[in-house]
Amino acid sequence: MIKKLLFLLALTLPCYAGATQYITFTSPTNGAIWHRGSTYTITWTVAAGAPDSMSIHLIYDSSNLVLDQTIKASVATQAKSFTYTVSNTTGYSSLYNLQAETNDFNEDQISQNINITITKPSTSGIDMETISGPSVSIPNIKNGSLSLDYTLGDAAMVSLNICDISGKVLGAVPATMNEAGPNRATVDIRTLPHGVYVCRLQVGTANISRKFLVQ
Repeated sequence: MIKKLLFLLALTLPCYAGATQYITFTSPTNGAIWHRGSTYTITWTVAAGAPDSMSIHLIYDSSNLVLDQTIKASVATQAKSFTYTVSNTTGYSSLYNLQAETNDFNEDQISQNINITITKPSTSGIDMETISGPSVSIPNIKNGSLSLDYTLGDAAMVSLNICDISGKVLGAVPATMNEAGPNRATVDIRTLPHGVYVCRLQVGTANISRKFLVQ
């Protein structure tokens, strides 16, 4: 009798296969950098057949440690967005996976993984000095492109922003994981009017800035 009741109960419960991607995150994108204490909007699209609600997680997974930081324990899948402030206690200089899971007992993953690097709180304006970090060359401008050569002691997540003197970002190379050793970042600057600008290289939690002139 008990077996029969359990079988009938199982028939009434929805079943979501863990291999099915019902949720596709559209923001942030893979390789994003989040600062502790800053607020971000997570957005997603929903496929047919998705559960009514889900949970959102940041997963830190190293060779000997797995940490699950729940961003939202339960949110309607059709909400399609959620605003999140990164805790100041979240480990920084660490790579996390953003993922959505079902709210049932199985907690199946129903989204793709989004790689996010958590860093220390950002500072406003332009950091004109090297806080710490790699060896960085003088910007090289040729045929409407700016190239910046740099050498890393260790593999790191690196992004490049082109800013005006006020700090407004005018162009960017998205964050990607770079190997140790020599590297180069290149960005198109053909649309920039004549003037003085700053290229800001972010390596992990370090900002390295260089001025350059567009003539």
